[in-house]
Amino acid sequence: MSYCINPKCLERQNPDHLECCQACGTQLLIKERYRLVKPLSQLDFRGNAEIFEVDDRGTPKVLKVLTNNSPKLVQLFERGARTLQQLRHPGIPKVESDGYFIFSPKLGPKELYCLVMEKIEGQNLEQWLEKHGTISQALALKWLRQLVEILDKMHQNELFHRDIKLSNIMLTPDQQLVLIDFGTTRKVTDTYLAKIGGGRDITTIASPGYTPLEQFNGRAVPQSDFYALGRTLVYLLTGIHPIDLPEDSQTGNLIWRDRALQVSKPLADLIDNLIAPFPVKRPQNTQVILQRLADIQSALHRPEATQRHRRIIRLGLGLSISVLATGLLWLWGPRRQLHTVATQLCIVSEAGRLLSLNHENDVNAIAFSPDGQLLATASLDNTARVWEWKRKKSGSCEVLRPRHRDNVVAIAFSPKGKYLATASLDQTVQLRVVASDYITHLKHTSGVVDVAFADEDEKYLATASADGTARVWETTTGKEVGRIRQHNAFVRAVTFSPDGRYLATASLDNTARVWETTSGRPITPPLKHANGVVAAAFSPDGQYLATASWDNTARVWETSSGRPVTPPLPHN
Repeated sequence: MSYCINPKCLERQNPDHLECCQACGTQLLIKERYRLVKPLSQLDFRGNAEIFEVDDRGTPKVLKVLTNNSPKLVQLFERGARTLQQLRHPGIPKVESDGYFIFSPKLGPKELYCLVMEKIEGQNLEQWLEKHGTISQALALKWLRQLVEILDKMHQNELFHRDIKLSNIMLTPDQQLVLIDFGTTRKVTDTYLAKIGGGRDITTIASPGYTPLEQFNGRAVPQSDFYALGRTLVYLLTGIHPIDLPEDSQTGNLIWRDRALQVSKPLADLIDNLIAPFPVKRPQNTQVILQRLADIQSALHRPEATQRHRRIIRLGLGLSISVLATGLLWLWGPRRQLHTVATQLCIVSEAGRLLSLNHENDVNAIAFSPDGQLLATASLDNTARVWEWKRKKSGSCEVLRPRHRDNVVAIAFSPKGKYLATASLDQTVQLRVVASDYITHLKHTSGVVDVAFADEDEKYLATASADGTARVWETTTGKEVGRIRQHNAFVRAVTFSPDGRYLATASLDNTARVWETTSGRPITPPLKHANGVVAAAFSPDGQYLATASWDNTARVWETSSGRPVTPPLPHN
């Protein structure tokens, strides 16, 4: 099937063997080489352009046809074409020297402005985010570097893009990001820079949530690209469109870190620098950003870098075990960033023997098996490890090492010690039978941050995720038997009642809830705090639920009704 390029044609589909459109007589082989194979956009009069896949003598390419010939749009279209013709970079679609041309159909518009470019295989990041959920810090660093390198190429050629957003970034099968839609690029010239102080750009393009104030006012600068880039990263890390995130009423800064707990402070600081409300507060150029990215990567892979975050956490682990552990937990800092502490876990036995259990990066969760013989640790080195910590002989006491593709942030033994669950920011939980090392993989659409087993029958496992859900799984089959979707943000914690009948969830949407385990039916209305709820615990008899929040309070509620039993218990 061949399509007619004429937007006014009443019957645009034609058999392949025809040379001219059977409805309007327009040539079907454009410039004697391009045959329109299928439309990649709606063929109607609501848009300003149509996009087709074309066959260029056996090579698939993309043809963009401007259907609205207003002078402003023609100017933008020509600018985008010239930009692509002069740039050569893996992250920019190729346009040959003859890829921009004007075509006159037999009937209808007098002139059609056309641009043929390289076809980029893959999906845009808006589609990717919808399918896969939020990204990890490691992927954020990788993608940010790729995009900054693309902008570096553009800015070196005195061009800036002005419309960076998820839908304008493609991810190819070989994991290369490609920036598309160059119709809004602007040439940085001395004349243009001189007019920033008082003149106004007549070709202002705005994408709400991404476009900085100076661009709305017609005074875009290269640092405007950094703002849009930073907000694109925020969307990928939080799963929330920037326009839907709150702003600080005093400073205008975007409030997003509490929705992206997988991000370390140095990267979060860089992103906040990129999206500063005023251009002068953003990085001066792409080289500054690339250097800061290199510093962050170096720090993440340098063991001694963790020393400045080192703290000692003392855990009373019961008289039957009678040990002290010094290790790493998730600590909530004043900026609500997850802080980590040390790469070494130390066990001190009753006899005073010191045993060091080492990871290659920060350890952030620990758990003893019910019989006290095994100790499990979870780390930012993407592993969990199980240790026979009481072993007297010299040498390694490590007996198991589950591996993930991203940071392991939660770990738990089942009540009888049969199962071990490890939760990771790679969006998965590994549920394994400890004795046989049999593994079941449980999948969320974003990082998993907490796991909890039900009562002594070990029948159910609950998981909490940044995708806004908590899920209940059968431990024997790995089958999902319940999913809680009613939270509007990151679910930070899950816990079962002592009898396993109820599941409590704590969320950054400022609420906790109690649910029936098997049906997912809500038992209580939302238990509200003034800020994100990050922990919950049932009383031993299951009659009460305690919740802890970023609003500096803890509260106690009646499990069956959700009625508050205490006023907020304040912490300073």
